[in-house]
Amino acid sequence: MCSAIAEKIIHRKIWLSMTDEMARESWGIPDDVNRSVDSWGVHEQWVYEGANFNNTYLYFENGILTSYQD
Repeated sequence: MCSAIAEKIIHRKIWLSMTDEMARESWGIPDDVNRSVDSWGVHEQWVYEGANFNNTYLYFENGILTSYQD
């Protein structure tokens, strides 16, 4: 892992195109995961609740963060 990515994870940042593994390292295990599978692949919505996260939703397509909502 390059040092720039490690710095982002240490500082609990998220960014588009990060992997689900990086997000878990940065923010920990989500409070809830909504998952669907279709012909295009695996789609997941990760829900982070509470004061630290302000009810943030992360959206992954095949393990890659494609969008988020806070």
